[in-house]
Amino acid sequence: MLSRLVAAVAIGASAFAQQAATDVFEKAPPAVDEALRARVAQFFQAHVDGKFRVANEVVAEDSKDAFFAMDKKRYLSFEIARIVYSANFTKATVVTALEMDWRHPRLGVIRVKPPVTSLWKLEEGHWYWYVQPEKEWNTPFGKMIPGPDPAPGTAGLGPFRGADPAKILEAVKVSAKEVRLSSYEPSTVEITVTNTMPGKVTLEFNCTPMKGLTAKFDRTELNEGESARLRLQYSPPDPTPKPTLTSYIHVQQTGQNLPVILIFAIPPQVEKLIPKK
Repeated sequence: MLSRLVAAVAIGASAFAQQAATDVFEKAPPAVDEALRARVAQFFQAHVDGKFRVANEVVAEDSKDAFFAMDKKRYLSFEIARIVYSANFTKATVVTALEMDWRHPRLGVIRVKPPVTSLWKLEEGHWYWYVQPEKEWNTPFGKMIPGPDPAPGTAGLGPFRGADPAKILEAVKVSAKEVRLSSYEPSTVEITVTNTMPGKVTLEFNCTPMKGLTAKFDRTELNEGESARLRLQYSPPDPTPKPTLTSYIHVQQTGQNLPVILIFAIPPQVEKLIPKK
């Protein structure tokens, strides 16, 4: 289960998606933008350092109780990915990539870097992180629903029921886990990679170097719902049979390595000489 802090900083993701589609992205005055970035950095760096009292300094007064009651999670690093201003630069929605270790029941601990949305407002000349209560909160891992309110006199918030963690690892899909090239003549294949996870993912192709083999994405960064094509080309230096290779499509934000097996067909005349057994 993800910590409630991750859920809280993700409040407003749905509103952000709608706003991003309709708003005109005006560039904020440099002083305003620098001030916000400094406060965002202070907030998330405090979570990297484990100094949550420092983070509390940039929490709005009306959100301090919620922040105090939340589970506090340490991150490994953070990166401000996008800022959308509104209300004449007095409010902002900030998308931040948060690197963290995430425990999967079958795969153990994996390193992920999901994009998380947080809300900020300008009060008395300073930017403050705040929460906006909703019945459903959108997070990089699906909708999260808060549990029942705590009984009078008890501390903390109720538990959250999140999306199935296993589905996170299915959010980036590959059209083929096995492709065939030729070991004796030039050949080309294409693979489609689709991102169904909210937020941006970055792709890399990793494979043992092989003379004549090239791989190229038409794009390496995908937003939610977008796809990329990986084009594999092989120009064999000779017609001898080639060994099967296992390549990987690496997803930077989740740390996944999606395997793609490369099989090289042999010349027909050679194949005839191989016993059918």
